[in-house]
Amino acid sequence: KATIDLESLRKETGEYLNNETLFHGTIYENIELGRGVSKEDIFKILEDLNLDSYIKALPDGMDTYIGAGGISLPKSVVQKVIISRLVCVKPKLLLLEDPLQYLDREDRKLVIDYLTSEDNKWTLIAVSNDKYLARHCDQVVIITDGKIEKNS
Repeated sequence: KATIDLESLRKETGEYLNNETLFHGTIYENIELGRGVSKEDIFKILEDLNLDSYIKALPDGMDTYIGAGGISLPKSVVQKVIISRLVCVKPKLLLLEDPLQYLDREDRKLVIDYLTSEDNKWTLIAVSNDKYLARHCDQVVIITDGKIEKNS
């Protein structure tokens, strides 16, 4: 009988649930979370998510302080910062719940292309109604009223 070490699993998992938020601190601190990720590595992710020019335009770039919840930032930027937080440690498993709801169509496509790129070696499990995301997944499960309606 195989067992799963939950602590090891959690270390290898990036989660974006609807209640994810930013805290009072710098943008860098909100992404890095004390995990030893360099600013260069984080900036590469910001470039991949088309967030680099926005961050560069801030008074102190990644060192700009933001309020709790990211209240001074557009919701689309908050979502991208949280996604950057998840992927900066290159987890083996990404769990996402509606990670794209505040992104415009162009940004949604860009983020989906990044998250589903074969260059990224994680397994992605997402709860979403986004058809573009569904087209980029190896398997799609449609659940209606708590029952599996379609599994492809």
